[in-house]
Amino acid sequence: MINVITRRQERTLHVQADQGATAGGGGIWYWQDPARDLTLSLNATGLTGDGGEVRVAQDALYAVGRSTLSQAPGPANDAHRYGGLFAELRWQGAFATLKLLDDAYGDQFGINHFLPPADQDLVTHQRDLAVEVGRDLRFSDTLSARVRLEGLQYERERDGLYVFPAGYLAEQPIYMNQRYRETRYLGAAELHWRPEPRHDLLFGLEASRIDIHDASWDWPALPFPIAATWLDATRERRILSGIIQDVFRAGEQVTLTGSLRYDDYSDLDAYLSPRLAAVWRLDSRNILKFQYAQAFRPPTFYELEYPSREPLVASEIATYELGYIRKQPTWETRLILFHSDLTGPISFDYVGLNGYVNNPDAHLSGVELEYQQRLSARVKIDANLSYVDAAWTGTGTALPGGTDLLGNFALLWRVADDWTAALQLRYVGERSRVEPDPRESLAGYGSLDLTLNYRRAGAGPFLSVGVKNLTDADQRFPDIPTRVADVDLVYPQDYPQPGRRWWLSAGYTF
Repeated sequence: MINVITRRQERTLHVQADQGATAGGGGIWYWQDPARDLTLSLNATGLTGDGGEVRVAQDALYAVGRSTLSQAPGPANDAHRYGGLFAELRWQGAFATLKLLDDAYGDQFGINHFLPPADQDLVTHQRDLAVEVGRDLRFSDTLSARVRLEGLQYERERDGLYVFPAGYLAEQPIYMNQRYRETRYLGAAELHWRPEPRHDLLFGLEASRIDIHDASWDWPALPFPIAATWLDATRERRILSGIIQDVFRAGEQVTLTGSLRYDDYSDLDAYLSPRLAAVWRLDSRNILKFQYAQAFRPPTFYELEYPSREPLVASEIATYELGYIRKQPTWETRLILFHSDLTGPISFDYVGLNGYVNNPDAHLSGVELEYQQRLSARVKIDANLSYVDAAWTGTGTALPGGTDLLGNFALLWRVADDWTAALQLRYVGERSRVEPDPRESLAGYGSLDLTLNYRRAGAGPFLSVGVKNLTDADQRFPDIPTRVADVDLVYPQDYPQPGRRWWLSAGYTF
């Protein structure tokens, strides 16, 4: 997705396919008229696949003694369709952008851990549409501004989502249809001022409004009545924000950045988010960095609608980072130490399983090491390793769902002028479960990917072919605790992921 968004000054067409029955393609087109300072870029991509590669031996019905109602063994419904369109028009200082994401996917392992029928239907459809217009203004060499207006619309529809099998609550299987539509309007202005060479000042104002237009559902075969809406559609949110920032160059070696952001939420509270950063270039090969920042996450409309106990408040995080960079002609290394304090982090209540809560405070402390080495003119290695201790502050118990160890190792070999081969090894450590879950932590795993790329400078064809998970390692994600009518519904073997699979991408640059 990074290339889809950022590559603007190109003209290319490409197609792609993989072993998981996914196929697609896209293109980038760019046009400019220097005489009028006019440019237009278009970027479109699309993928579709029937899925069915992931096999499920048992679902939650086996764990509660009702396997005769189950669709397992069978495939998970990982059918998918992704589409994207990005357009940007620039004329002198004015600009307009259009972003459209249109996705659809199946119901995977089942919303209540009941494996869906093997029809590979696309049951959930999502669409994000964003339009932005603005203008860059330059008053002098030291004073400039940007003003912009943006409108966003988000829609989600679920058609025939499999909720209960036949015989569980009613004689017929129960499906759900659900609709949601939300709009956001935003206006923003930024002023950049350099009063003297050592200072870069930024002043910003932003106002936005979020409204819900539809939050309805229907359950055709449900044996009891249910409300026609699942969310209070009268909810709205108005946000007024302001920011001030100063980048101060204390000399050739030291740069200081300080900022303060203020956000006022109409349905919650007001919040201050300070940030302080420093960069000290000891010499051309050694750099020290420090940062302290505070941020917050407001509860979503859905979380506010379904609190487990008390009404929700925003969660907050304070982070400290200390970094060191060492550069040499043939290698470079980075070391980062970090610590974060989380106040009232919001999540689903995995103990009561009846809504969302502000959890007790938590902390994350860790270290990340990155290393790059150029072994020769054609061979390079790139590696990183990170360790994090994530735990509830009061009890010291590990936070659920995450791992304490992640590692990546990549070997890049430029076989010829236009050919590059890459080997990537990835490791994910043991992942802990939520506290009420009596099962052992999910084991870690490693995976190996191979890629071969052909691309020459300038116009011409390009090709990428590779294999993901070459060793066909068993990869699983921890299942999410689910309960219906006081019955715990557990996937006995968690969520299995696809095994070894090849992929291919080919195209032409004009």
